[in-house]
Amino acid sequence: MVVGVGRSCALLMMALVFLQIEADLKELSVILCLGAKETNEIRSDVAGALYKRLLREEVTSRRIDEAASPAQVRPECLSG
Repeated sequence: MVVGVGRSCALLMMALVFLQIEADLKELSVILCLGAKETNEIRSDVAGALYKRLLREEVTSRRIDEAASPAQVRPECLSG
């Protein structure tokens, strides 16, 4: 199914983005001597901003209207 392939590609791309964010955050925390608390706060801020952007894309593209349930559109964003 073409839609499934597209969704799989989107999930793979999202996973790669999160891996890159984690690598960059690790490097930044070493350079700036950040503690675990500060690193986690940055991670949460970045993940929240990314989730909002992806959700906005789903709404503006109207894919959210085509979904069986709006809650199922981007649940994988929350597991990052």
